[in-house]
Amino acid sequence: MYGWTVIRLLRLAAGTAIAIQGIQVADWLLISVGMLLAVLALLNTACCTKGTCSYTYTKKQAQKTNKY
Repeated sequence: MYGWTVIRLLRLAAGTAIAIQGIQVADWLLISVGMLLAVLALLNTACCTKGTCSYTYTKKQAQKTNKY
């Protein structure tokens, strides 16, 4: 299973379980959240795909933080 990590499989399993539970209790919020998690796992994306969650250090910042 190339490209499938444990976290991705857990996200797919959780999304599927949440969506099924939402269908059983007829709760649209649960169905939506479950489908979102399942689609994110199938497309291999995360909530932070634009790179906005990561912080890049510049050389100047790295030198500033390394000085004691």
